[in-house]
Amino acid sequence: MKNTYRVPALLITAILLSSFTLPENYDIAPGPELSGTAVIDSKKIDGNNITAWYRNNGSYHRDPVTENSGFLWPAGNLRLLTYASGLWIAAKSGSDTLLTISEFYYEYLPGYIDAAGNPQGKDDPAYHVYKISRGDTLSSDYRNWPVNQGAYLDEQRKPFLPGSQTLFYSITDGYTESHRPDPVGTAPLKAQIQITVWCYLNEPQSPLRNAVFMEFKIINRSPIAWNDAIISVWSDACSDNHVALGCDTLRKMSFAYMKPNTTYFGNTPPAFGFVLLKGPDKYTGNTSDTVYSFVPGRSQRRRKIGYREVPFSSFGPRTNSDPSNGDPSDYREAYLIMQGFKQSGIPFIDPIIDLPTKFPYSGDPETGTGWNQFTAESYANRRYNINFGFTNVNPGDTQTIVVAKLVSRGASNLNSVTRLKSDADQIISLFKQNLTTVGVNQISANVPVSMKLYQNYPNPFNPSTRIRFDIAGYSEVRLAVYDAGGRLVEALAEGMLSSGTYEAVWNAGDHPSGIYFCRLTSSGAAATTKLVLIK
Repeated sequence: MKNTYRVPALLITAILLSSFTLPENYDIAPGPELSGTAVIDSKKIDGNNITAWYRNNGSYHRDPVTENSGFLWPAGNLRLLTYASGLWIAAKSGSDTLLTISEFYYEYLPGYIDAAGNPQGKDDPAYHVYKISRGDTLSSDYRNWPVNQGAYLDEQRKPFLPGSQTLFYSITDGYTESHRPDPVGTAPLKAQIQITVWCYLNEPQSPLRNAVFMEFKIINRSPIAWNDAIISVWSDACSDNHVALGCDTLRKMSFAYMKPNTTYFGNTPPAFGFVLLKGPDKYTGNTSDTVYSFVPGRSQRRRKIGYREVPFSSFGPRTNSDPSNGDPSDYREAYLIMQGFKQSGIPFIDPIIDLPTKFPYSGDPETGTGWNQFTAESYANRRYNINFGFTNVNPGDTQTIVVAKLVSRGASNLNSVTRLKSDADQIISLFKQNLTTVGVNQISANVPVSMKLYQNYPNPFNPSTRIRFDIAGYSEVRLAVYDAGGRLVEALAEGMLSSGTYEAVWNAGDHPSGIYFCRLTSSGAAATTKLVLIK
């Protein structure tokens, strides 16, 4: 069986205007005619410093009205960062190589695949983008939270709301008419994807305030296995048309940064990018292999024995209109890009070591070590794929990936990259604890009447003290120590906690004798106690 479509040359070109005072003018070929009416819905996540659009045709970070950049930071200031992002999936299915894309066009529609393998739901308004916000339990989306579509409940059996906002929607590539015959169209994979997006509003020092989390739960609803499957996050990072790209294999992240003196950010523009928190997994049968999975709405992680996580396998940067390293013109080129090659199949060559690499621009921009794009090629209009593969997905099996999109701003454009990596470290650490900080022990599961911060003991102390507190409901919690001048000394707890009584230990270490203050915040309430360190 051959692929359904013949593929002509790429029809999409992107022309970025010299100023963002008008919408970016992308010349986008019209989409295919869809039979029936598709209920395409869009919602913004805007519960912290980030504002970003999400749409149930597979598009995210793109404004559905203006078709302009739809990822803004800081929120409310109309400072545009990412133009658009989307999910790519490719696999060998029987004798075919099949691929589904969300880029400047979209091969997903709202809905699901039924037991007979047929797509359903594109004209059903129940398959819209659901949005719930902390404190609002009366909204229609909260009262009709779509558990039957795969939306999560928390440990209290209420709609999953870990921070300030959550979005949920279910999409599928199963509709043949949504797969364009060009530029890279194939028959559908028959994938069903349940997408959960959430964010946290915390104190300004926390990187959680500048991050948005996405979980893609990808189900193979085809009767045929997906072999050598690759899952890829694509993004067009054309902020102000002056962007350089990079990757960090240790942190499993991609990043973009701007040249100084940009339109919106002056000489200290931020860096921004994706960090992989949970990749696809692959069955090995080896009992020494274990995968730990984040479980939204639960305080414990899921453990799968006999599996290992598929790594961040390659990084695919591209420059707009570059004939040797540009956008794919057919599904073969797209699959090569997802494997870490240029679209022609030629590998990237690291000029520092003169060897092929699947991780171009993996140097450190601030120190200047390694291969860095801004020194080698300056800044331009760029996009990229971060790729996770290979794995095999049998009929009915599920693959889950979790990524965070974060923004950080340092003392310069290059120092912003260093700050971004530091913030990513904190995000990764929090995620490994199911977004609950290490070192906080729950000593009682009884539900307290209200939030309470107890006096530390011993007090005075040297060098460590215990701090006990009550949480009255599943909520976002921050417990931090400040010095007498109000400067943050250490964050002891930062994340989601269920109802109960907890205890943290603060070891003052080399901090000098003096007065310190411990502050607890939870669901808009706050409490403070005084700590006395005597050495």
